[in-house]
Amino acid sequence: MDILSDVLTTLRLHSSLYFRAEFGGTWSARVPRDPNTVRFHLLLQGECWVEIPGSLKPTLMTAGDVILIPHGAEQILSDVAGRPPMDLPQILEMVKFDGSGPLSVGVRPGERFTRMICGFCRFDPGADHPLLRALPAAILVRASENLGEAWLADALRYMSYESHSDLPGAGAILDRLADIVLIQGVRSLLSASEGGTGFIAALRDHTLSRALAAIHAKPERDWTVDLLAREAGLSRSRFAELFTARLGMPVARYLAEWRLQKARKLLSDTRLSVAEIAHRVGYESLPSFTRRFTRQFGIGPGRFRRDGLGLATPEQAAAA
Repeated sequence: MDILSDVLTTLRLHSSLYFRAEFGGTWSARVPRDPNTVRFHLLLQGECWVEIPGSLKPTLMTAGDVILIPHGAEQILSDVAGRPPMDLPQILEMVKFDGSGPLSVGVRPGERFTRMICGFCRFDPGADHPLLRALPAAILVRASENLGEAWLADALRYMSYESHSDLPGAGAILDRLADIVLIQGVRSLLSASEGGTGFIAALRDHTLSRALAAIHAKPERDWTVDLLAREAGLSRSRFAELFTARLGMPVARYLAEWRLQKARKLLSDTRLSVAEIAHRVGYESLPSFTRRFTRQFGIGPGRFRRDGLGLATPEQAAAA
């Protein structure tokens, strides 16, 4: 069972580009906070310092590097660390950027400049999972670390090519490539050292990953702690202790929350009846499913589907 793919698909990952950016001379841009958004910057040319106030000290990026900022935090991009920034909306207004072509600031013919692709990834409002909570403040994937991953280097070069293309479908291709950037960033965390806490640490743990694979393969099964402990090859007490320590929640809670996330996706993506969806995510009782769904998301499954709240903001969902 590909657990990571199942999580990202169920949470309905959507990726897109903001713009291509070109900065010359002296420059510094403050990108405002945007909750529930994973921003990324792919540096194509030149150098760029990136800082997340309170989370990431100024860090130098060079051509080919990719940085992902998972929690939509405010960030500062600049030519020199510590340069006082201008807010991005001010920059957009200053250059009268209309969304077409690159965002070009201070670029002069014959002079060196920095060029990058800026984009974002979002999940459906209300989508929640320990994977998202476990992501660090920033994920920096160095070009030098990708030398052994020829396909990734090719994907990044292809993204650069398509960002300059006027051919039909370029936007859709770039959106799919943006998905790859996020997925590769998360995969880079999986190759880190053993130990730690959070969902990534659980995936790296060969015992817990077996139990998680069982849950994700058959969420409708009547799983008990005993059954999942057997899947993990651990005693009941050791499994329960280890699962809670790694993920910060008991296995029963993880299973219940995951079933409801699967139900959200089925309500948004299929014409299955609410009763059939309840059965597919492990509920024999429709009233029980409805109560649990309503408690989790603040709205019943029928109303959720009718109002299309899979695409609503969290505030809209709360007010419904």
